[in-house]
Parts: sequence; structure tokens; C-alpha cells
Amino acid sequence: MYKCLLIFILSVLCINAVYSKASGVDTSFFYYKFNLRGYESAGSRSTATRDSADYIRMIISPDSGKRLYNIKEVYMDGKLKLVGQAEPTGHIKENIIIFQGSCITFFTNGRRKSITNYFNGKRSDLEYSYYPTGKLYNVKKYFPNSLSTDVRYVECYDKNGNQIAKDGRGHWISYDGNFENIFIQGEIKNGRQEGEWTGSTMDSDSIKFSYVYKKGEFVSAKGIDKTGKIYPFKKTAEPAYYDGSFEAFRASLIRKIIIPKGADRGRLLNPLEIKFTISGEGSITNLTITGTSDTTIATAALQFVKDNKNWKPRLYYGIPISSKITIPLGEKNNYGSHGYWEEVEFGAKEQLAE
Repeated sequence: MYKCLLIFILSVLCINAVYSKASGVDTSFFYYKFNLRGYESAGSRSTATRDSADYIRMIISPDSGKRLYNIKEVYMDGKLKLVGQAEPTGHIKENIIIFQGSCITFFTNGRRKSITNYFNGKRSDLEYSYYPTGKLYNVKKYFPNSLSTDVRYVECYDKNGNQIAKDGRGHWISYDGNFENIFIQGEIKNGRQEGEWTGSTMDSDSIKFSYVYKKGEFVSAKGIDKTGKIYPFKKTAEPAYYDGSFEAFRASLIRKIIIPKGADRGRLLNPLEIKFTISGEGSITNLTITGTSDTTIATAALQFVKDNKNWKPRLYYGIPISSKITIPLGEKNNYGSHGYWEEVEFGAKEQLAE
């Protein structure tokens, strides 16, 4: 029955695509790539070409006599990823979507993943989530307001189909993106998190953590590294940073570089990038410079960074971990207002308790 329904939906999708071309129905296409392949929960980003995409979003003009635009997403093998509708705002052609009404998502295996109701772009009323096997996973209820959306935990089922939470009371399990390991679990009462919820990142650093809630409100949290040391925290992840004025640090670094007479300062500095690793202990390693073959320039710049001790490591569940830093020395850079870029070394799956 379900396979027949899916085939029907895909057939309708193909018919719509043909109809769009034949009748002049306006359809816009956008391409997306997952941030972490295999873990859709880690989000996705737009990509310019179809060849590098993991799925395609289609924004189709409203059906005859209807007001809402049709939104469809398909994986690159043609399987359906999402079906929904959106408000006809002035920015919808720019891929700014305000979902309205029922929206259905699907796993890569073709099975239904969730049924979500939206009101003015926010989740509203009951949401049903499913396991990749097709069994019901959980039910939540959303209460949107002007500033945010309140959520209540209603029902939860284990992988065998046993109900472990009912009417907002019982045990709740949140899995990793592939439903292979438990990410975090704990008790709910009156539809809210209650007491201690424990979990693990299941990555190479083997970080364990726990959150304490009272009537759904966050009370405290702690991370536990593989040696058993405890680190209290308030934010799941905090990036590495320069403790002081980064602009002053960068300006001093550039002043260490001697510009040869007659050289174009901009052309000399623009390709230069300093790269290094900040360890969990705060030390700088793997220090390199790219964009120059001048050993005098490289030596001066690298020595300045090596002598500077004001960098603080990234924190993940309160635990200091290694990360890579890139500092562009040119006037133009793609790293935002902070002027440097951080990359975490291990494949951390950053998720929050659902």
C-alpha cells in the first residue's frame, strides 16, 4: 500500500515537472548539499551546481485557483525528500520559504520521516516522526507564538514499537542522525523534560554529557571527557577565540611583514594566510603560511604567531578540544567580521536534545 502511494506521488511529481514546461507554470530549482553526509540533522547548505548537490528543491507556482506555492524536494536518485506548501511572499522566488499547512518528509530509503504542520512558517500542533523502518518514533505538539515556539513531548516509542512515553509522561529517547546510537535520553513529565538527561557524542573523542531540567527549564549541564574529568558548561559548543583585540593582533602581525620597495602591498598581502592548530591545552602547533615563497616574510609572520599566547581553545560540551585556525592577511577575506576561520578537527555531530 505504502509503495503504491509513493509511486503515485513520484508520478505526480514527474507529471508536474512536464506540466510546468508545457503550460508555462513557473518552477524554480535550488540545489543543496548536506553539511555532513549521512547526517541530515547536521543541516545543509546551498550549492551552485547540480553535480555537487545531494538534493534539489523545486518551488512551483500555485495550482489553478489556489494561493499557496508547492514546495518539493527530491534526492539525486529521484526519491522524494519533501512535499509541502508555502506562502506567496515577495521573496519566495529567492528561496525564502514560509511553510504553511502540512509538510511531509521522507528518508533516503523512501519511507516517511515526518508529518509536520506549519502556521506562518512555524511548527504548529502535532508533529509525527518515524523510524527509517516506517514505525512511529514520537509525537510532539507545538504551540507557536510571535517570538518562539513552545513544544510538548507527547508520545515516544522504542525501535521495537513499544510505547515508552504516553500523554506527556515517561521515557524519551533521541537518536543520532542514522538512528544507530542513542544521542540523549531522559524522563518527561507533563510534556516537558524533567531531571537528568544523559548522552554521548559517539565520536572519536568519546564525550559524555548530561543536562538537568526542571519543568522543561535548563538547570545545569556537564561534559565528561574520556578520562572521567567533569566540565560544567552552559553552551554546547563555543568556538576558539583570541583573548583580546584580534584586530590589534592582526595589525601587529602585518607590521612584522617587511614590504619590499616598489612592491604592491595589496598584491603581496592578499594571498597570505596563516594556518595553525590550537590544542585543547591552548598550545599552537602545525603553524604554516601559504601564499608566499619569501622565507623572510614567512619567518617573521610565523614567529610572531608562535610567540603570542592569547588564543583560547574551542569548547565542546565544556571540554577543550583541538581546532584549526586560518587567518587571512589580505584586506579582503571570506571569514566574516572576526577575521579568522575555525575548523574542528574531528567529525563532531553537534546536536541538541530534541
